[in-house]
Amino acid sequence: IGTQKNVNYQEGITSMNSIDYVSKKDPNLKLRGTVGGSVARDIRDEDTHVGYIVKGTGEYTKNLKDWARGIFQPKTAKVKLEAYQTTPDFYIASSDATSRNDRIGGKASGSVSFNSTNVSGGYNKYYSNINKRYEGGTINFDEYNINAQTRVPKIATVRYNLHHRRGSNDLGRNKNYYFEGNISRDISKYARVQGGIRKNVYDTRYYE
Repeated sequence: IGTQKNVNYQEGITSMNSIDYVSKKDPNLKLRGTVGGSVARDIRDEDTHVGYIVKGTGEYTKNLKDWARGIFQPKTAKVKLEAYQTTPDFYIASSDATSRNDRIGGKASGSVSFNSTNVSGGYNKYYSNINKRYEGGTINFDEYNINAQTRVPKIATVRYNLHHRRGSNDLGRNKNYYFEGNISRDISKYARVQGGIRKNVYDTRYYE
């Protein structure tokens, strides 16, 4: 419509299938296995490609109410582990799925809530361009994130989010991080005042 151009050059189909398991001895333990496949076509050169994804996930949730002591009132804690592999030509059917890359790695994440505070975070380690499709060789990625929110009684609700990613290969390395801080307060049943700050930083260095 008008001067707008659709930059999505791929079309195709994706199938995602999973199986869940909940332990009879401990319902807090959940396992999931996922397998997916895709067939897609690049409309620019009529190239058809096939890809797949496999992923295994384990999750454990613990009720912490028995640990309550005085003013310390814990609620729940959750730990999640994940291992995955995506082939270079795996395609997720959507309106803007133009990228094609491989990933193999693992992720660990967790969260805990107590009183009026929630804290969560995760670490993701993976490798990409293993088949050397692009110049520079295998890319080594490290990602982590931290998220926290707490309510200070009669004062305000405070929220903080941080995401950091670092990637490197034979050509160089790239780091970027994003953080956000926010404070909000309800001044009436129908009104809220809030303020915050956001920052996004990129740092790229090429090896000589």
